[in-house]
Amino acid sequence: MKKSIFATTSSTVLLLSVVLGTLFIEQTVSAADINKATDLDVTFTPGALTLEAVSTISYASQTISVNDASYIPTNPNAINVVVSDARGTNAGWKLSGKLNGFKDNADAASLPNASLNFKNTQAGTNSDAEAPTPVNSVALSSSAQTASPFATAAVGAGAGTWTFTWPDAESKGVTLNVPAAMATLGKHTSTIDWTLADAP
Repeated sequence: MKKSIFATTSSTVLLLSVVLGTLFIEQTVSAADINKATDLDVTFTPGALTLEAVSTISYASQTISVNDASYIPTNPNAINVVVSDARGTNAGWKLSGKLNGFKDNADAASLPNASLNFKNTQAGTNSDAEAPTPVNSVALSSSAQTASPFATAAVGAGAGTWTFTWPDAESKGVTLNVPAAMATLGKHTSTIDWTLADAP
């Protein structure tokens, strides 16, 4: 009986040694053996500073007035200018516009001193960047020799796409002002030259 008891005790000690040895091995596993990191990098190349779109402005058919007259466009909600800055430099930019002289059906100069008036300039965007500063009211004269500023993005501002609109409830868009008795029969056309400079 004593030998039998001795053998059982030895087996118990051996089993405990195996269990404790296993626990000791598990506790010494390094965190580096079960945790790894994936390296990640990206390199951006510069995009462009572009004038994405400008709108056509139409005043359709109007009655000649003997007084100074202001005409509302037929497409006030569709008038916009879109600037996109994907350079990645945040160098800033400046948007300007110049109204060229009107011409009639015979390609002769017409509507002297007529002007386009932009009011309540708004800038909408899909960007989280700092916003450019729009000029609230701009009057473009057909006799002007230089362009007029519409918006300026200072250094650090203007990244992304910016859409400029004129949703003024009172003027309903961009009004055409024609001095008294200066209108003549027929269709008159002109253009606005837009300039986007790559510095404020």
